[in-house]
Amino acid sequence: MGSTMTPIGNPQNLLIAIQSGISLPFTTFIVHLTIPTLINLFLTYFILRMYFKKDLLLLSGKRYLETNHSSHTIAATPFHPEAISPIIENPRLAKISSAILLLTIAGFIISEFLHFLHIANLGLSIIALLGAAALYLVSGSDRKDILRRVDYSVLVFFAAMFVVTSALWSSGAISLIMSHIPAPSPNNIFQSNAVISVVSILLSQILSNVPFVALYNFVMLNNGFGGDAHVSQWMMLASASTIAGNLTILGAASNIIIIDVAESKNVKTFTFVEFFNIGGLVTLANVVVYYLFIVYT
Repeated sequence: MGSTMTPIGNPQNLLIAIQSGISLPFTTFIVHLTIPTLINLFLTYFILRMYFKKDLLLLSGKRYLETNHSSHTIAATPFHPEAISPIIENPRLAKISSAILLLTIAGFIISEFLHFLHIANLGLSIIALLGAAALYLVSGSDRKDILRRVDYSVLVFFAAMFVVTSALWSSGAISLIMSHIPAPSPNNIFQSNAVISVVSILLSQILSNVPFVALYNFVMLNNGFGGDAHVSQWMMLASASTIAGNLTILGAASNIIIIDVAESKNVKTFTFVEFFNIGGLVTLANVVVYYLFIVYT
């Protein structure tokens, strides 16, 4: 949910920032989505606390017993913080990476300021590429290790995804599917945001949110949503497609990754139904907050 706030928070936001035609995407996202995102974070926290109230009480009771009767519990098992937070093996590279990350984020902000003043227009992709190139150039003997550790399968996945989604659009398959779904109207902010939010949440459960946005961007542009005149609808697409990952496990690739990692470490995870039971409450609350805030501000 927190990734909704900026155009670099997640892949679907970045796609919207690049393809929507919004002139100042970084500033636009922060201005329109910071407050509702913070509200939703706190709201979700309280929903989760209420939903898992019995579990939390049992957990707190177990910790009390472990603290006061360690000889009769598993509390004697030593806790290793490094199991959760791995020790930094290369402090020099860690410092360089942190510095370049901060400079890259500053670059996003500066580029929008320069664009606002009509001095220069550097896209988010170019700045990110410059940051990666700078890290590679100053990493010295660690360069080979950096290249070796890149998750190329993810890059290939996204590249292939864009090829497939473009093919679906060019072939007319998406137009055929969308002909059976209400189209958002550029002249009605209430209808368009309602349609975008519902379609985003539902279709993301089938396509997953990143591929969905890659396709729905074409639909938005084809229906006349472009540039700063329709910021509200693009922000609705960004927020609704992101929180779609809260509804079911299939809504976002990040859900599957988290569950896969947990299961690989023998941690009990959610079933599809268990996730949906709480995800439905969270998603409904989230979309209401985003819709009301985006439409009325």
